[in-house]
Amino acid sequence: MKAFLTLWILISIVFIWFSYEPEQTDDFYDIKGLNEDIIAEIDIDLLELKKKTDSFYSSDPNFYTDLIQEYYNAGANECFERAGIPKDPTNSKGVRLNYLDSVASSDSLGREMMLSLATNIKIADCDSTSKDSLCIYKLEWVNGLKKTNPHEQEMGYGTLHEPFVRLMNSGLLSDDEQNYLILFLHYLGKLTSRVDVVD
Repeated sequence: MKAFLTLWILISIVFIWFSYEPEQTDDFYDIKGLNEDIIAEIDIDLLELKKKTDSFYSSDPNFYTDLIQEYYNAGANECFERAGIPKDPTNSKGVRLNYLDSVASSDSLGREMMLSLATNIKIADCDSTSKDSLCIYKLEWVNGLKKTNPHEQEMGYGTLHEPFVRLMNSGLLSDDEQNYLILFLHYLGKLTSRVDVVD
């Protein structure tokens, strides 16, 4: 009887373990923390926008890939129209933030986005003496984001695109992290490209 009870408990534990699906963890950066920072600093809710894009992504696996390609085609906005999201970074009051009254204003918002991402990259167990390649890579991202300043250069879409593709191809991002970062980089690029800003 005791052996049967032990076996039953073990089977129950295994069943509970496999039937429980934990939320996908954010291994590279904290999506919720980053989103909260962007809402507080810039007044854009990227997670809300991502919910809309995800509804299209579920039926169109090329949606986010198409969105990346639209970065380099200034006239295209089909992906944004399909998802019902604004192509320009627009705050809760409907203000298009890349049409501010000065380059400095939009650059400041772009800088805040970059610093928010740097703050939310998960480096709790990493330091400059680490020999772990993932730690080193994360620290490179943090340092790069802190050093790159839109006030000192026109960033445009290409500035973080190459390191993002390298990060994506390394398999270090969950699907949620990757898709959120695609939206993040689009709006960052629109803020700091200076094409639409009146100086």
